[in-house]
Amino acid sequence: MNENCYKLTQRLETRLNNTLLSLHKAGKIDRSVYCSIRASGSYPGKLYGLPKTHKAGVPVRPILSAVTCHNYSLAKYLVPLLMPLTVSDSNISDAFQFAKTIQERVDASPTLMVSLDIESLFTNVPVSKTVNIILNKLFANESVYNGFTRAEFHSLLMLAVDDSYFVFNGKLYKQTDGMAMGSPLGPLFANIFLTHFEDIWLKNAPIKPIMYKRYVDDTL
Repeated sequence: MNENCYKLTQRLETRLNNTLLSLHKAGKIDRSVYCSIRASGSYPGKLYGLPKTHKAGVPVRPILSAVTCHNYSLAKYLVPLLMPLTVSDSNISDAFQFAKTIQERVDASPTLMVSLDIESLFTNVPVSKTVNIILNKLFANESVYNGFTRAEFHSLLMLAVDDSYFVFNGKLYKQTDGMAMGSPLGPLFANIFLTHFEDIWLKNAPIKPIMYKRYVDDTL
C-alpha cells in the first residue's frame, strides 16, 4: 500500500471513535468503556515469523503484533461477549483433559483414534461468514444483546476485524481476509466458525464417531 501510515491511522481512529462516541451518547456504553476502547496514538501492527523447528525445512509461522493497532482494545472488549459461542462438548482445553476423557471411557480399547490437523486455520477463517454466524446465533431469539442491536454489534465486529493493517519489511499491507495469529479475536473466530460447522457435520455424518474432540486446529 502507498498510503501514509499517519494518515491511515488518523482515518481509522476517526472512523472507530465516531462510532464509539455515538454508542456512548446513546447510552450503549458507559464513559469508562468508551475511554478504554477508543483509539489514540495507534500504529499498524508488525508482522514477524516464528520458526517451526519441529517441522522439516523449518517453515515460519506468521505472527501479528497487534497491540499498537487502532482496534486492539475494541477486539479485547468483544472477547468476553463472544466467549459463550465457543462453548461446545467437542472442545477440549488441553492434553490433560483429553487424556482424562480417554481414561474414563470403558469402550476405548477396541477403537481407532484419528488425528487431523487443520492447515493454516486462522488465516483461512472467512471473516464475513463468521460475523454472520455470530450475529445469527446471538440474535436468533433476541433483538438486543448486551445492550446492542444487531446492526450496532455488526458495526463493532467489523470495526474490530475488517481493518487489519500491518508493516512487514518496511512496507504497509492490509489483510484482506482471515484472522491473524496475534489478534485477540483470532482464536474466538476460529473456534466459533469450526463449532458451528462441526455441529452440522456431526449431525449429518453417515457414520458418526463415538467421540469427537478438538483443540483449536487439532481434531481427534
